[in-house]
Amino acid sequence: MTLGNFADLAEIISSIAVLITLIFLVVQLRDNTKALRMSALSAHYTDGLELVGDGSRTPELASAAYKAFRNQPLDGMEKYHFSNWIVRIVGLMERALLSQHDGVLDQRTFETSILAGKNILRTPAGRESYELLVRGELCGPEIKGYIDSFYAELDRKAGQVSQQPAEGEPA
Repeated sequence: MTLGNFADLAEIISSIAVLITLIFLVVQLRDNTKALRMSALSAHYTDGLELVGDGSRTPELASAAYKAFRNQPLDGMEKYHFSNWIVRIVGLMERALLSQHDGVLDQRTFETSILAGKNILRTPAGRESYELLVRGELCGPEIKGYIDSFYAELDRKAGQVSQQPAEGEPA
């Protein structure tokens, strides 16, 4: 065996070692990406559950939320608590939306993680509080666009429902 043959053999062995290292690196990156995604999912779901818990754990907020879901008017202090809750809801939704744009959350996971927030924003009191938030410029353009589209869809569906003839009326 000549020195040239030995150098060729060493080059082949080092190439195989580099290839194995690259494969190992790809596997590690994929596993770390899964771990990061699972951590983000856990945070979003925990925050969503915490959000719902806040609505029943804090007496003033529970009273305001109860009235909001029954479409009853809120008094001054109830509006204050409810509006602060909406700030938190929109903030959590914004974080989820940005995580989805960054590829950390997929579309299905994003939609699932914001269901509680959308349910609360759907109320008239939620919409009023959101509009105050927008007037105060307290939310980013991405979440504003998303929530504005959500409200436009609700309005469109409400318009379709109200334009349909009532049962027993001529069309």
